[in-house]
Amino acid sequence: MADILFVAHRVPWPPDKGEKIRAFNMIRHLSRSHRVHLAAFVDDPADLGRADELGRWCASMRLARIDRATRLQRMAMALLSGKALSVAVFDDAELRRWIRERVEAGIDLALGYSGAVAPLIDFTPTLFDLVDCDSAKWQAMARDRRGPAGWIYRREARIVARLERQIAERSAATLLVSEPEAELCRAITGVTDGRIQAVANGVDTELFDPGVRWPSPYPVDRRPTIVFTGVMNYAPNVEAVQWLHRHVWPCLREHPKRPRLAIVGSSPVASIRTLADGDNVLVTGRVADIQPWLAHAAIAVAPLRLARGIQNKVLEAMAMELPVVATAAAAEGIDARAGDHFLVADEPADFTKALRNLLDQPQHARTIGRDARAQVIENHSWPARLAPLDDIIGQMMAEKSVSRRLRKDPGIVA
Repeated sequence: MADILFVAHRVPWPPDKGEKIRAFNMIRHLSRSHRVHLAAFVDDPADLGRADELGRWCASMRLARIDRATRLQRMAMALLSGKALSVAVFDDAELRRWIRERVEAGIDLALGYSGAVAPLIDFTPTLFDLVDCDSAKWQAMARDRRGPAGWIYRREARIVARLERQIAERSAATLLVSEPEAELCRAITGVTDGRIQAVANGVDTELFDPGVRWPSPYPVDRRPTIVFTGVMNYAPNVEAVQWLHRHVWPCLREHPKRPRLAIVGSSPVASIRTLADGDNVLVTGRVADIQPWLAHAAIAVAPLRLARGIQNKVLEAMAMELPVVATAAAAEGIDARAGDHFLVADEPADFTKALRNLLDQPQHARTIGRDARAQVIENHSWPARLAPLDDIIGQMMAEKSVSRRLRKDPGIVA
């Protein structure tokens, strides 16, 4: 049994969005064989009172709060100092002190979750889970922006790419959420010696079980619901919903079954809130559980134009036996066949046609949903997906020096 210091840029509770779901399942998985010591940041006050639940899986835990004023101040300082904005916000003197104390008490290895926490971890051996190549995300966002926003995104892409190279060069292993993302990381960092590996996302098929009877959250009528799930202040989600509403929804509104659109997720920005249209378009904000919104929907959509890694929203819908229509970007990395386990469409006409066909052929839609769940159970359970993590940690422990102390590392400057 090893003592593992797990440093995350966001507290992984509640596990209600992609990055938190992956981190939580890693912690839960590791806690079965090791002692996990969690250091993490909290940027949503609602999460602070509930994070104690993580004590079930963590031997010790320290959280640092980031409020809006602190975030803006640190970002301003980062602009002046040449640091990455998305990294500079995740710093706290008390959390650094706690990390040092934990290391001095005896830690076998550190696991950094997100490159944003790299400056907090100056010890070896270290394993990093980058999840996605953030530098590529910033670069992609920069292509669609002009003026100050474009300049900031290009700057962020350049600095984060440098950080990713430092992480990959110095870490015992660096994880990405899919093999395409791992290959991209190898190209960005130049590290091709096998230390960059893919560990894919899974889904909790007991938590997302279509056999559980949830009360319907939708209006009492026979209209089918097309559902999108995700945090709705996250730019790729916002852009995906806007694209769907602008280019696809006008054609579907005239369908004889009069489908409704449900946009389900916390923190909807103003441009999403304005899409609400009575019973025709629902914008929910934060919900207690996502499962009933999936259980009583007819189709799930993932029209993301910019997507990195494996989309949990797609896996969760598949686990709930929902037919999914997704863009190629949103379907990347999922171990399933397009056409059999989900439908892929990138252009508005193709996306509309796929949705119309599912609405017109409910038996076909049910078949896709059932086959999708079977595929997820076989290939995307969390224990199966995280098995490589056990091998990586086992190898790191075998290579570790006789001393159980961590060695001081020169550190990473973001």
